[in-house]
Amino acid sequence: MRIKGIVSRYLSILDSIQITKKEIPVTEKVPEKSRKGIYRIDDNFVRFWFRFVFRHRSLLEENRMDKVILKVREAMPGLLAENYERISSEILMDALAAEREEAYPIAGFEYYGRWWDKTGEIDLVATNSQTNEIIFGEVKWSNKPVGTNIYVDLKRKSHTVDWGKQNRKEYFALFSKSGFTPAMKAKAKKERVYLFHKDKLL
Repeated sequence: MRIKGIVSRYLSILDSIQITKKEIPVTEKVPEKSRKGIYRIDDNFVRFWFRFVFRHRSLLEENRMDKVILKVREAMPGLLAENYERISSEILMDALAAEREEAYPIAGFEYYGRWWDKTGEIDLVATNSQTNEIIFGEVKWSNKPVGTNIYVDLKRKSHTVDWGKQNRKEYFALFSKSGFTPAMKAKAKKERVYLFHKDKLL
């Protein structure tokens, strides 16, 4: 119990100075009591230091910078993908604010974040309990355009999310580094799916 208390104290301090962040599935009704929370390093500089400096300090002490630089380059696509996923909620919020009175007349959403359970996870979920609306988003930082298979899989996963009242209004958003296939663009136009190429709404 004493060890648990010490860990909680230090995590609380790290949270207060924005080094770490406790993440809860966005649909949790009572987040402060949820046991599904996970802690992660939220500061990009600290994350980089632990991943590349602390882990490879012996190489750095030997002045073998080329080895460390190579490891950074190898990990860069993954780092970019992680950060793209993290900022996707901000991209979506900005788009909703800009488009609210235009093609997508949706009211403001209350909560944005990841969702997960034992069956899987969804990169981005946004909810509005007042209007019984929910948005599901998938984020892809790859060199291939996103196709309809990603959209179909996102819709499948959305059925496992227990949130809202009966007949909730659902929306879907896809984020892609490399754009979308013609088939996905056609389906998005037909079914009013948000498509984001990097940070731009198509």
